[in-house]
Amino acid sequence: MIQKSFSLKLISASICTAFLLTGCAGNYHGSFKAVCDPFGKRQSGGAENGLVGSLFYLPEGLKDSKYSAEYFRKHGRLADASIYVSELNVPTSKFSGGFVDINGKAVRTAGGRLIDEAFAIRFKSTLKLAQNDKAGYYQLAVLSDDGSRVRIDEGRGLRTLVKSTGPLKPRLSCAKRAIRLEKGEALPINVDYYQGDNHQMALTLIWREVAAPKNQENIGKNNKDDRDDVFEDLANLTDTKEDETDDDLEDASLHDSACGKGGRDFFFDPDQDPSAPREAWLRLIARGWRVIGPENYVLPKEMGKNPCVKPDVGSGECFTERFTQPAWGGENSVDILFVTDSVRDHMYGRSEAADGVGALVSELGAGVDYNVAVILGHGGLSRYSGKLWHRSSRDSVLRSSKMSLIELEEALRDNLRYPAHDGFSADGMEGLFSLSKALKGGRLNEIREKDFFRKDAALVVVFVSSGTDLCTVDSLRVGYGVIPYFARKDCKNVSIASVLGRLRKIQDDRSLVIAAFAPKNYGRYSNGYRDLARLSGGLVFDLTQITSADSYRQIARKLAPDSELRKKILLSRDNVEADTIEVIVDGRREAFSYDPLLNEVMLKRPGRPGSEVIVNYCRKLAEPSPAPSPEPIPTVVPSPAPVPEPTQEPEPIPEPTQTPTPTPTVTPPCEGPGCGGGDIGV
Repeated sequence: MIQKSFSLKLISASICTAFLLTGCAGNYHGSFKAVCDPFGKRQSGGAENGLVGSLFYLPEGLKDSKYSAEYFRKHGRLADASIYVSELNVPTSKFSGGFVDINGKAVRTAGGRLIDEAFAIRFKSTLKLAQNDKAGYYQLAVLSDDGSRVRIDEGRGLRTLVKSTGPLKPRLSCAKRAIRLEKGEALPINVDYYQGDNHQMALTLIWREVAAPKNQENIGKNNKDDRDDVFEDLANLTDTKEDETDDDLEDASLHDSACGKGGRDFFFDPDQDPSAPREAWLRLIARGWRVIGPENYVLPKEMGKNPCVKPDVGSGECFTERFTQPAWGGENSVDILFVTDSVRDHMYGRSEAADGVGALVSELGAGVDYNVAVILGHGGLSRYSGKLWHRSSRDSVLRSSKMSLIELEEALRDNLRYPAHDGFSADGMEGLFSLSKALKGGRLNEIREKDFFRKDAALVVVFVSSGTDLCTVDSLRVGYGVIPYFARKDCKNVSIASVLGRLRKIQDDRSLVIAAFAPKNYGRYSNGYRDLARLSGGLVFDLTQITSADSYRQIARKLAPDSELRKKILLSRDNVEADTIEVIVDGRREAFSYDPLLNEVMLKRPGRPGSEVIVNYCRKLAEPSPAPSPEPIPTVVPSPAPVPEPTQEPEPIPEPTQTPTPTPTVTPPCEGPGCGGGDIGV
């Protein structure tokens, strides 16, 4: 560990010298602290994968309201921290937590201030093809907020490939030439990033495979040598001009409609946690772009290993399983109709409804064709009643097939903000009458000729009103004073039920969703638009929710209920190491849970219809079998001299015991009486 810290110290010191930073040496606080991906991503890949970044900040008292990179060039200081990331995949999101090292301590300036804004990072690594990547030409692009610059060494030193000027809102900047990568080749890459205010940030590096561009042999010869001063480079990012590098080599095949586009929530919705991709990003991924993953970044040997990656717990058997979420189960086309009042005091609130279109269509997934139109709630005396409204400079039907999302939203915002006025309908409070008129006879045919109310499209009707509808029964008695005769005449045959019936008739068996953004109550009476939405099984929202992207996502889910999406994945291999699992939905890592008993991954956010879901995982390291004990080598021990067995003396045979011959008893002669009477034997 001491050796690793020492090597980091030498590397950082050399970086400091190379950057020619004023006061850099004085800012050094000892061995550099490792900060593991401060942008909320889980480290993945091996210990040799990822990028390492040097962190710079402005000293106290030198913060500028513009946070210009020129300040960094003159006054930047090197923080005692090394930033380790697996990849550059930071969508537009909020950032205010600063940098925390592996010991849980916040990285601060020499004066003790938390570094959460007005900072810059230079990331270094090498770019390499992964196992499944094809050798060939690749075009890079960077989504950043604020400034960024990507430089690659293709054998002639570091050259600028793409940069994004800053400070600005998130924008996608695309390289104007491609690079060629062969299998096994590693190209040094530097990515410089500059952040101003801590409101939000973005830094996502993507690429796509392209055909061999024209004049490829001349690429790079017009490049000037790039200085290795990160702040000199970043100072150039404050320019408003596009990067002029290799302009004369631009190839038409490298064009993409999203290049140069952007906005606070154009590609991602930063108000969600985590931020959610919008339609523009999903379409980008569908065109072949993808985030450059951890396996494509290999740390140079002199930078050592990535200390933030856990030791490899797998056995080397790693797997990828992928599938595509089912289409949203209905029509591939959607017509979105806004029925709105024309009250002058409501013009800005009403126009905010345009910001929700992106959230709505993004929830439906890539590839959905949608048209958007507006009908004003005018009465029978208005020439705009029952017709599609548009400003003279805008189309009456806004088509996704002909406009980008940001162009469509801008046009819709104009149509909603600047309507014609109609004093005879309390300025647009006859939405039910006007819509009913549009759904029958010649008006319906006229609108269909303009490619709306299409016979193969789902229909979403969104009411936006600051009041209730004059044609609801209760509204005839409140709020507007005496209801004029012509309004009573308009509403004679119009009711909530009749309007719903006409909508269902033109839709037949196609999807229909009705939503209303309107006040909850008008006096003590209900709101007609809200009543219609409820009767249809649709959605009702308070008028204050018109700016909430979640409201529009709910509308989309009515068309494409996520119950049809696949949320559980049964892994095909067992013995899975849980720490190695990662889930990627539409190019972004998503949260999940894992049940080891069922060997099942549960998605927290399954994506949208048509979303691509990838699950990467490895098996557990097999328990090592104990090594067999080697056969002992027999030691030759000299046999001891044989000890003669002791000779056993034979036990003495006992002498046979001789039975003594009994001595004959001599019987004395019988003397006396009784001795007669015969012979007596011995």
